[in-house]
Amino acid sequence: MNRLSTIIVIVVIALVFTSCVTNPENNTLTIFGYWQLVESTGGFTGETRTPESLGYHETIYFTKDSLIFRYRENQLIGAEHFHLFPGRSKGVADTLAREDYYVRQIISYRTADTLVLTDYCTDCFRTVYARTQPIKIN
Repeated sequence: MNRLSTIIVIVVIALVFTSCVTNPENNTLTIFGYWQLVESTGGFTGETRTPESLGYHETIYFTKDSLIFRYRENQLIGAEHFHLFPGRSKGVADTLAREDYYVRQIISYRTADTLVLTDYCTDCFRTVYARTQPIKIN
C-alpha cells in the first residue's frame, strides 16, 4: 500500500470513530426526566448548599411538555413552564429559561447522568443534579 492509501485509510477510520461519539452537551433531550439535587454553589457569599446542609432532599422533573415540577422530600412544592434555547453554533451550550426564575441557566453535563445548571449572571449559582428514578409522591 502506498503512503496516500495509508493516509486515506487512517482518515476514514478516524471519521468512523469520531462520528459514533455522542456529545451530551448539545443534546437537550437528556434534560427530560427526574434529577435530584447534589449541590448548589455560588451567590455573593460563595456558599455551598447540599441536601445535608439544607435538611431536605429536592428533586426536579423536566417533562417533554415544557414543565418543571419541583419536589421537596417527595412533596410537590412548585411547577412552572420552561423553554429550551439551543446553542447557536457548535460548542455553544443550550440555555434554559424558566417561567418563575429571574435568569437563564446554561445547561451542561458532567456525564449523561449529571446535570449542571449555571445561572447566567455574576455571583449567581451553579447547581448540580444527579439523574434519579421517578419518585414516589407523598
